[in-house]
Amino acid sequence: MQDIPFHSQRYRWGLVLIVIVAIILRVSLWWWGSASGVVPPGDAEEYYRAAVHILQGGYHDDGKWLRPPGYPVLLALILPCAGMDVSNAMLIQAILMGVGALAFSGFARQIFGRHDVALVAGMIGAIFIPLATFASALYAEALFVTLMILGLTKLDQASETGRSRTAFFAGIVLAAATLTRAVGLFFIPLAALFLIVPVHTSPNIHVLTPRRQGAKPATKPLRLGAFASTKDFLYPKYEQILLILQASKHRWRLALALALGATLLIGPWALRNYLVHDHLILVDTNGGISVWFGQVRNPEEKAARDAELFAIPNLAERQALANRWTLERVQEDPVAFVVRMRYKVASLLMLQTRNYAAGDLIAIASDGSPVVQNAGELSLPLTLLADAEYIMIMLAGMVGIAFAPNYRRALPALLWAAITVGLVAISIGHPRLRLPLVAVYIPFAAYALMQLAHTWRKLRLRWRDPRLYAALLGILLFLGLIASTRYITWIKAERYALQAHGAASAAMLIAAQQVDPSNPLRSIARADFALAQGQADVADQHYQAALDLEGRSQYARAMRILLAGERGDTQAAEAELAAINAYWRAGNDLYRWAWEHVEAAPPQRVIPGDPMMLGFYRGFAPASFDLERGAWTLGKAEVRLRTTCGAAVAQLRGVAGQVAELHVQGSPQPPMRIVLDGSEQEVQVSLADLPGCERGEAVTVQISSPTHLLDLARAPWYVGVAVTQVETR
Repeated sequence: MQDIPFHSQRYRWGLVLIVIVAIILRVSLWWWGSASGVVPPGDAEEYYRAAVHILQGGYHDDGKWLRPPGYPVLLALILPCAGMDVSNAMLIQAILMGVGALAFSGFARQIFGRHDVALVAGMIGAIFIPLATFASALYAEALFVTLMILGLTKLDQASETGRSRTAFFAGIVLAAATLTRAVGLFFIPLAALFLIVPVHTSPNIHVLTPRRQGAKPATKPLRLGAFASTKDFLYPKYEQILLILQASKHRWRLALALALGATLLIGPWALRNYLVHDHLILVDTNGGISVWFGQVRNPEEKAARDAELFAIPNLAERQALANRWTLERVQEDPVAFVVRMRYKVASLLMLQTRNYAAGDLIAIASDGSPVVQNAGELSLPLTLLADAEYIMIMLAGMVGIAFAPNYRRALPALLWAAITVGLVAISIGHPRLRLPLVAVYIPFAAYALMQLAHTWRKLRLRWRDPRLYAALLGILLFLGLIASTRYITWIKAERYALQAHGAASAAMLIAAQQVDPSNPLRSIARADFALAQGQADVADQHYQAALDLEGRSQYARAMRILLAGERGDTQAAEAELAAINAYWRAGNDLYRWAWEHVEAAPPQRVIPGDPMMLGFYRGFAPASFDLERGAWTLGKAEVRLRTTCGAAVAQLRGVAGQVAELHVQGSPQPPMRIVLDGSEQEVQVSLADLPGCERGEAVTVQISSPTHLLDLARAPWYVGVAVTQVETR
């Protein structure tokens, strides 16, 4: 492919622009969803625990499964730089992953040899919202995608230049990706095989033998399956055989170099696992268990099997049992296993908008703000934009692959896509798992977009081109998998909901619910409307109706807590908080959301963590085993109280010798410093000098201190001081 003339300085400025845009988007999404500093339960907590164990000189070997060490190592490097503050660590990660958007430019430049395609690919990677979201959250996806794209780039370089050193580094990068997400392990053998398989080209083609640094290939690579030229048939037979043998030997050297690079990185980790667990564990033990989870038929079976599975102390033996169950299930009904694969692939590829169409939102409030931190959910406008990007990348990517100038160089991307879809088909389908698939389509989508005008002009001449029909077949298959009648019902209901204003609001919302009765978001909309009208009891009933349809809705439960607090119903508030903790975990994401949305006058006494006072404290860790009342701060916390002209009194406990500071926002007095002695202490800050104290308005008390690790096993959070209560007297 001939490079289009492009000014090198403009190209460099284009790369700078890509990084700037990528960082701005990722930092914005960090502030929107990850600035609370919480560690969400599930995968995010497991990565965090592994990182904290690394900082303590070990690894998290006593969880449900063994996680790969790649992302925890990155976290362990970032957290100390962020003062062990998860929020600041995610900000640093967002910036680093913003720079990582350049990997897409590098891959496209390597494959197509064009600066314009490289810049478009980099910009697509920079603005792709799902990738940016996970880049600013406690998940391995962004790092894994970046490493995988770099690995594919080095693999193509090794294939094109024939250098063993490049193949060696390709193996190292692919191994680093594998140690981030174990799915990469299945690609490494295929990458080595890709380097071994001969190219059907002239015997003097440059991919068969290494060339000097900076030297140009003698000939351009031909497409896979292309016929040799007439000159090749006239080439002396013995010289042809000699060149073929030399090329074959060198291809094996490339494959061995790649395997060596991968082994040098994965080998020590596998050896460490063998010494710790007495079994060979190449990367992790999550894969086999996830495959089994994909075969579970109902919640009752999962609960029973989980009890048996996780009673086994050895992680490798757990995975072996899960693998045996999976094989037994497949042998019982292989047809059902194959049929379910289709639904899992559909779950992998489905649009994020389906969360709204089905109403199975967990973390998002009705105004689009996150109640709890869940990188898999976005506000409706961001979701629609993310789906538009996703569809564009997939459709254009299929066209770009079909019309790629060199099919051999597109082959690794296709192999990787096949592995991604295939593993999901036998395990669990989730939109988060498609990020590595979409990522490899980005350079080809950029190529298709840059070639769009040229292709359209010659489309009438291409109607007999089989590549066109291959692209159309892929597009139709993709559209068939993401299509759903749920969108039709949802759109019909949204037409009524969008007309809900003024006196007609109630009628329109009722009409929307009648059209889409199984969607809990319709009940939530009616609850919000009733609450705005001052009908708290009616609103509470509608929130409960929404929970009857979708019990995981953290917004509906949080609103029921706030309503229970207003009417003084302690039992209802505690029941809803227990339900949140049973599925999720009440933490500073919930506290931060409530702080920003509660408009009621604050009380004179606030107990952090108490659901009856939700909305009047933030900056606190989840409830811990060592406190019957109150909560630990995350280093900096705030409590909102009704002011008096007396004093703000806080009851604190911390590590002996720890220094804590209390400051009343708006007070002319400097922060009060106190050295804690390890017991509960009462600290008073005068409010007499606070302007307007006699009016009884809201006042914010700020508490700050250094942090320490609470408990590595039971509560691995870095906390400041324990606050039992804060009150004004």
